[in-house]
Amino acid sequence: IAAFVLGGYLRSERGRAMGAIRDDSLSAEGVGIRVTVRRTEFFALTCSLTAMAGALAAHRAAETSVQLVAVQQSFEFVIAAFLGGINHLFGGLFGAVLLRAKDLSSAGTGPSQWLGDHTFAVLGLMGLAIPPLLTNPRVKQWFRSMFAKNRAPESDTVETPPTAKSGEPDGASATEAPPELGALAQEELASVSAAKKAAVAVKDAPRPEPQGRVLLEAKDIGLHFGGLAALDGVSLTLRAGEVVGLIGPNGSGKSSFINVMAGIYHHQHGHLTLNGEDVDKAGPAFRSRAGIARTYQNVRSWPGLTPREHIMVAAGAKAPVDLASSLLTLPTSVSTTKKLSARAQELADSVGLDRIDGTVDNYSMPSLRRLEIARALAVEPSVLLLDEPAAGMHPDDLPQLVELVGRLRNPDRAIVLVEHHMDVIEATVDRIIVLDQGQLLASGDMETIKNDPAVREAYLG
Repeated sequence: IAAFVLGGYLRSERGRAMGAIRDDSLSAEGVGIRVTVRRTEFFALTCSLTAMAGALAAHRAAETSVQLVAVQQSFEFVIAAFLGGINHLFGGLFGAVLLRAKDLSSAGTGPSQWLGDHTFAVLGLMGLAIPPLLTNPRVKQWFRSMFAKNRAPESDTVETPPTAKSGEPDGASATEAPPELGALAQEELASVSAAKKAAVAVKDAPRPEPQGRVLLEAKDIGLHFGGLAALDGVSLTLRAGEVVGLIGPNGSGKSSFINVMAGIYHHQHGHLTLNGEDVDKAGPAFRSRAGIARTYQNVRSWPGLTPREHIMVAAGAKAPVDLASSLLTLPTSVSTTKKLSARAQELADSVGLDRIDGTVDNYSMPSLRRLEIARALAVEPSVLLLDEPAAGMHPDDLPQLVELVGRLRNPDRAIVLVEHHMDVIEATVDRIIVLDQGQLLASGDMETIKNDPAVREAYLG
């Protein structure tokens, strides 16, 4: 019964959300999961199972006392979970069987008695051997294939960025490397050339004028860490349909401003509204449900979940299935899982992401970036914050990123793009905000920013 109930919970939206919280609670909260509520709920569920186990033990012993559950047994429970594996439904049961092997010594002579007499030596060896075995990617994939249905086969190879092609069209020769620089330099410059040409193509594409309603408004935002002012009087208005670039030198306050808008940091001064509502005191989960989604400068994935489950968690965070349906695997829970899976496939296709039923371990950096974007889109945001999506990517991959950001444009959505690659900024944004030392240095279109002496001195050089 316990296995059935827990199995239903773990296969449901609630179980996937707990997996996300286990791997990275910050990004889980960033897609709208109320982390404290879910942890409390799961704690209560496990306590109820413990209470039932205690009741059965008392009934079996025909009495209750402190000695019924000694301190040593508490340690044995932890060891059993460790041996069996906490990520597997029957891990605790398997570990308990191994742990009680010492009782075999009373069963007779021969191998049974030897195993019972040397229990701790055997358990010690297993403790050294099992963890590396269970963390092996091939073993993890085998377990997934055994206990999950409708899983796509996973390739053992890691995606590699496409190489620069020879025979570039007219205009490529302007950035070709002299022969004496060697093949590596020529390939690097050819990659940069490809990114520039893709940027020009997207830049020249017609863009709708951002005349939409105000989605987010930040007024005189001030953020201080002790005596350090990370942000000092920064203001920004985002309208539906526009893409705004946020640039500046390292330490200028770009990521701090993103964290303030997302609710990770709470500003001490100023005012922030989202869709006309005051969100000054709201946390990341509330703001995500209200319409803010983000990616991260350093990719924050959930290794215990498949890419499909990443997107499903975000898509189901706003309207989770009730607890009873999850525990009993009722039709409501099953149908919701199917709908979320279909939605995940749709979003993965929209960003060009494949192999979403494997593990994220085999994903290259471009694929991880696409996964983060798909996860953010699953929230159905009105404000999308992209924090350096090109970080860690090869220049060959920049054209695809430029094209993807262009496709993210939506008349009902505003996008903030933090990026150091000026080619990407120039190709994708409508206007630019420049920060320096936590203050607003300049704002305007690309030409205005390029010709601003203060910006050239502080950032562009």
